[in-house]
Amino acid sequence: LQRKEKIWQFDFGLVHTSYYQRKNSEVFEVLLKCLVRKSPDKVSKEDVEDFFDISDIMMDLKHENIIEFVGIVSYPYYIIVTEFVNENLKTHLKSVSHYHYNASDYHRICVQIASVLKYLELQRYVIHRKICCNSFLITANTATVKLFNFSRARKVDSDEFVGEETDDVDVIGAAPETLKSNFYSTKTDVWSAGFTFWEVFSKGERPFETTPLELYIAICYTGVFLEIPDSCPVGVFNVIKSCLRSKPEHRLTSAEL
Repeated sequence: LQRKEKIWQFDFGLVHTSYYQRKNSEVFEVLLKCLVRKSPDKVSKEDVEDFFDISDIMMDLKHENIIEFVGIVSYPYYIIVTEFVNENLKTHLKSVSHYHYNASDYHRICVQIASVLKYLELQRYVIHRKICCNSFLITANTATVKLFNFSRARKVDSDEFVGEETDDVDVIGAAPETLKSNFYSTKTDVWSAGFTFWEVFSKGERPFETTPLELYIAICYTGVFLEIPDSCPVGVFNVIKSCLRSKPEHRLTSAEL
């Protein structure tokens, strides 16, 4: 493996392109997700533990809409190796010629995202905690969406858990119960999915993206109301609203999306 072009920066490091040769001499392009800090001594024991936790989760997941795990490297750098997909979904939605995209194209993307959430719940339980367009890649030839960013994912024994006090919380897009008590479940991922569906139909624009954090928290506690995007069918918008119900027990399940 040799790191080539740096293409993205994620929560715990950088993403580069590279080429990988299998034992049968097949050579193919891959992505390298590298654990990088400002200097080697900045990589903490907790960083390394998180790296291996993420690797363990990814290597067990097999789904057409989840990036294929190829392997890991632990010396001299910590690297997760995955299949190559060339474009970030959010970037794609903002840059694509929307004269060639219609409601059915956006709907197809949302169906793929919903399929991922259903699959993760069936793993008993993988809670992702960062469902958004920025966490997905999209293939150029087939417009297949692939969940790529697992930097905050957790494999837990039940459908819920309370995060650590030191956990970073992405406030914009977080569910009310997460903001109140750092509580996560498959229903908080469903909440995030509602935001993501809206983001897809809004061509990559994230709801409340420029809203002050204090105002978003107040809105979140009293009830989130979003305007229907121009190209969004009423039926899909009803699903979005069902994902964003304040009480988790009133939201759709992943299987119902």
